[in-house]
Amino acid sequence: MDEEISVEEIIRFVQQARELAESQLPMLEGMVTRMVACREQSVRGIEQLLDVLLDYQYLGLGTEAFHRLNRYYATLHPQYAAVYEQAAKEIGHD
Repeated sequence: MDEEISVEEIIRFVQQARELAESQLPMLEGMVTRMVACREQSVRGIEQLLDVLLDYQYLGLGTEAFHRLNRYYATLHPQYAAVYEQAAKEIGHD
């Protein structure tokens, strides 16, 4: 049997997801700081963190950290950083 999920349950789930994301955000911000300070060259590592931070933007979180890392990424690969910037604009939490 399929149970219907109430709007209240969806709201509660999103609130829990946001609380979990908020608790992880300082760690992600620290990773951004280290990557920029150490002039990280790993495209894969930078893009993985940018992807995570894009996901956080759906919850209205991580915008500053995303932009800080993407500005650094633009010094390495401006064309790819522009794609990330466009994705962030489409999410709309700028």
